[in-house]
Amino acid sequence: MSYKIISKFSYEISENEWFEIKESFNLIFKKNNSINFFKNKYTDCSLGFSTHGILYFNDKIVGCFTIIPRDYSVFNKKEIIGLACDAYILEGHREDELFLRKISESAISKINDKKITKFISLPNPGAYKYWKYLSNWKDIGELDYFAYPVNFSKLIFKNSFLSFLSLWFSCILSFLFKIAYTFSNNVKEKNIFIEFDKSSKKQRFNLDAYNHIKLSNKAWGYYRIYQEECLNVAYIVHINFLSKKNISAMINKIIIENGSEIDLIVYVGNLSNRPLNLFKLPKKKYPRRLFFTGLIKDKSDYLQNKDFLNLNEWEVNLVNFDNR
Repeated sequence: MSYKIISKFSYEISENEWFEIKESFNLIFKKNNSINFFKNKYTDCSLGFSTHGILYFNDKIVGCFTIIPRDYSVFNKKEIIGLACDAYILEGHREDELFLRKISESAISKINDKKITKFISLPNPGAYKYWKYLSNWKDIGELDYFAYPVNFSKLIFKNSFLSFLSLWFSCILSFLFKIAYTFSNNVKEKNIFIEFDKSSKKQRFNLDAYNHIKLSNKAWGYYRIYQEECLNVAYIVHINFLSKKNISAMINKIIIENGSEIDLIVYVGNLSNRPLNLFKLPKKKYPRRLFFTGLIKDKSDYLQNKDFLNLNEWEVNLVNFDNR
């Protein structure tokens, strides 16, 4: 009985291995994703494939770490940055606490051959200290939660007996803010942001669960409805021109499209251009803390790339990750 670690590109993974990745991932994260879900997720990206550090036990997959390459604009230059995600080790195979680090380093070394040297991640709170202290990932910053309440009755009184009145009020209020910000077109531009063209837009929003909203001839956004315990939350995943006008219009259109089907609208990120109708939540109300982290393959490059670890240089929201 023995362990081994092998890194592979997505196209090198066999059908049987795809099945084992699906089964082990779904077991750990309590999901019911299909093989096609994983294939699409890992191949709809900049290079057409991802990189996987895989832990085998007796030739069976018991752990995996994936890096998805995505196109970014970094100080006006196009660069591919790797999103580290879907890291796990099956129970019963965690006796070596460095297994996760080893499979991550295996994947990073392999994709480094494609000239990808910068990586980002949004680890869950339980894994954050592991990646920071044992794997030397660096803090970029903590992401904030911003919310617009739709179903006041459910949010405040914990029931929906006034849901119709709540919906009416939130819809009228969102419309008034939409009008108030009609001429608020200013966008606070950042130096590092995910870059979209027609192809990469299709790749990133490749699930039916993503809902597209056209805001103007050039502006658009996506949102996704997700159940958080007893609440139906519409997460704003991305708006391409992040002005107060577009944020307010997005909120209003989400309410019009969904009505009483949603209780709350949430934006997660480092929003510096916030309209007044989007409230910043106190940290004690966060569903979970989101620590945005980064890694540069060559440690000697940290000094000359220090802006990479500065949250103020980033336009970052849920579109940068795979959480929603």
